[in-house]
Amino acid sequence: MSDNTYKIIGAAYSAARQHMTESGFDWNEIADHIGFDPDITNDQEKLQPFDKVLELYEYFAELTGSDSIGLCTGVNPVIGSGFVADYLGLIAPSVGEAMENWQRYQNLISNSFSCTLEYEGSCRYICWEFPKHLGSQVQYAGRLMGFVVARLRYMLDNTKVVLSVELAHEEPKDIDTYQAVLGPNLKFNAARHRVGVPVCYLNTVPPKSDGNLYKLMKAIAEARIEQQKADLGPMARIYDTVSASLKDGRPDLQSISDTLGMSTRSLQRTLEAEGLTFRELLDQVRKALAVRYLADKSKKINEVAYLLGYSDLSAFSRAAKGWFGVSPREYRRQK
Repeated sequence: MSDNTYKIIGAAYSAARQHMTESGFDWNEIADHIGFDPDITNDQEKLQPFDKVLELYEYFAELTGSDSIGLCTGVNPVIGSGFVADYLGLIAPSVGEAMENWQRYQNLISNSFSCTLEYEGSCRYICWEFPKHLGSQVQYAGRLMGFVVARLRYMLDNTKVVLSVELAHEEPKDIDTYQAVLGPNLKFNAARHRVGVPVCYLNTVPPKSDGNLYKLMKAIAEARIEQQKADLGPMARIYDTVSASLKDGRPDLQSISDTLGMSTRSLQRTLEAEGLTFRELLDQVRKALAVRYLADKSKKINEVAYLLGYSDLSAFSRAAKGWFGVSPREYRRQK
């Protein structure tokens, strides 16, 4: 049975279908074997089960006997194959802003894995973490890394920039292909999947940068984000409102209700339907944001405390020990 919590756009199935049929495999037989409708590729932007995509790519590796097949499917991406989010990278004013767009608009492609940005050493990294309970992710992670590295090299105008690439799985047997595709600065068994661009190249202007088209595509992306929130229901709006209000101080039930245009009682009823109190929601939001902010090593610990609405560092430290069992500094060091 599929886990319907985690989704990805149908284009992910279409890409797999193209590669598998080109390799001589029968798509209908594969769909029947894994357990999904072969016509799932008809609507490329509709969100579909993510766990079946993971299984699809692992099965492709089994059929071909290649543990680098996922990686190989990502190396020549069609322009716009990530739809709006992809275009917002390709036509961005700079490579740095392209990376920020990938992070911001990740959910237009999939809600199945977190995407964060962080600075470390001389690089800025874009990072992904997948839910581990969905099964093996080696092949899809390879595809993702192949896609991202190909896009970055294109946006850097195919310069000799050496990217730093880390994958959260064991070294594959076909290490030669991984090194040929991803470059020599490659690490396995990492904490998460990530690709680093040297900071000195972040202001590079991509070849297809287009200011007017960029503004249009940003507006479309923002509208889709808002529609996505509306489709998800009131909890998404509540979560975002609480998140946005944190840096202005500790949000309370009344201020959040006023911002949302709801009565306090309506807000409480909405939360109760989810089995939450306002205090529990606030704690959940802060914890999720703490994970994201602490991953960005350019942010100082006291800055993270401020962004989470804590008046002093000691209050944040106590909260972090409750969430993670360690101080914020130690949590960051472990990651």
